[in-house]
Amino acid sequence: MRNSHLLLALGVLAGVATAQPIQLEPQYYDTVFDWALQTNHTKQLSITEVVSPDIADRYDDPAWVGTVFAITDRVWDLMARMDGQGTFDRLLANAEANATYSAGLKKLLAYNIHPDEALTYLDLLRLVEGGQGSLSTLLDNERIGLKLSGVSGGTGVSTITLVPAGQEIGNVTVVFGPDVFAGNATVLAVDKVLLPAL
Repeated sequence: MRNSHLLLALGVLAGVATAQPIQLEPQYYDTVFDWALQTNHTKQLSITEVVSPDIADRYDDPAWVGTVFAITDRVWDLMARMDGQGTFDRLLANAEANATYSAGLKKLLAYNIHPDEALTYLDLLRLVEGGQGSLSTLLDNERIGLKLSGVSGGTGVSTITLVPAGQEIGNVTVVFGPDVFAGNATVLAVDKVLLPAL
């Protein structure tokens, strides 16, 4: 994974011909915490520090190994509105004041982490093509389903879909992009938050 300096033509590796190989430079950060600060994912840090100091410690540890499915600041804002909080600041204040609400957010954060393996997009693709149907999460006994959903016309790359246990907002697409290494962990962008079974 790390010894590759370029993520080359996932479409070709998956048996899909493309006119030009897609070459994306990997991105490197010291920790998940550093990645979040430098890439406008600060709301994930804020909520993690409030509801799950143990996950926050992992984010700040360059030796921690795991795969983080990144929740963008925009998605946190949308979640606050959909949850009736209005703003992220109100969501954060409610998490600080309400133990039940905080526990629900901690469960959500844990479900968006695959522990003990730093997986890239290509690694996920190989797992799915090899028949692996799900990934473990930090949430006990909760798994994330994996499947392929065709090939993107824009990239010529197979689309990986994550199937969360909680289907309130449906399946989640892993966003194809450069490999992101954060210490010994990796970060994968997703288009929605992964919901555990509620």
